[in-house]
Amino acid sequence: MFVLIPTEIIVNRLLDRKGKLLYPDKLESFFGLPKEKIQKMFYQEHQEQNLFGDE
Repeated sequence: MFVLIPTEIIVNRLLDRKGKLLYPDKLESFFGLPKEKIQKMFYQEHQEQNLFGDE
């Protein structure tokens, strides 16, 4: 017997768009990783240059 749980939806609800982990203890227990690795995995910073070369 298989029990299918939509884990993608659950994880997306625990992540914030601003780069803040809302419930780090729950994410740590789900993934089995420390908070720093989870944040690095889901939140990557990148810089974009505009037309004038400013970042």
